[in-house]
Amino acid sequence: VSDTHLCSRHQQLTHLKSLYQRFHNEGIDTVLHAGDLVEGIRMYRGWELEVLHHGCDEQAAYAVEHYPKHPGMKTYMISGNHDASFRTNGGVNVVRRVA
Repeated sequence: VSDTHLCSRHQQLTHLKSLYQRFHNEGIDTVLHAGDLVEGIRMYRGWELEVLHHGCDEQAAYAVEHYPKHPGMKTYMISGNHDASFRTNGGVNVVRRVA
């Protein structure tokens, strides 16, 4: 999976959860998330009108609370450019914080 953009008002959390349920039902035990876990910060003009939670702490907490979890299933993640915006603007690795 990729580009979940959690904390964007355009996120598809219901779809993500149903996808993880399908993975679980199919016996998949490893999922790769290929970047853009969260919406990030200062990505484009008008960004502040599209985000549900502001700042690294709020977006990381939201991801920890809402990202799907199933017993025996591991998700490995890398950062995308939206995730890296926290490192660029404040030196914080949001994906590491979520992990």
